[in-house]
Amino acid sequence: MGPVTQRKGEATRGFARVVGTELRAHGFIGRHGHLVRRLGPVTQVVEMQHSIYGGRLTANLGLGLEWLKPVVRWVKAPALGPRARDCARWVRVGLVAEGKARGWSYGG
Repeated sequence: MGPVTQRKGEATRGFARVVGTELRAHGFIGRHGHLVRRLGPVTQVVEMQHSIYGGRLTANLGLGLEWLKPVVRWVKAPALGPRARDCARWVRVGLVAEGKARGWSYGG
């Protein structure tokens, strides 16, 4: 296992330990950086996304609105609930916090 792969695992475990623990206290369920909570007809999604180029991660937030069905679904939704990108509304945390896409480095 290379150093970037090892740090990716550390980042995933850190997300689960800190963010996952806090979100579970508020009713979210899930694992591996994909956490969901259903509140009536709304599904809230918080997920960690690793860069396909390695060494960086970001977080996505999604709102799945039961009454707004997607016109086309490319992939089957996970049994746990939708990914952020499958939701009626989704955004990357950096866009909310800083007005631009943001990724955080873990690759050194």
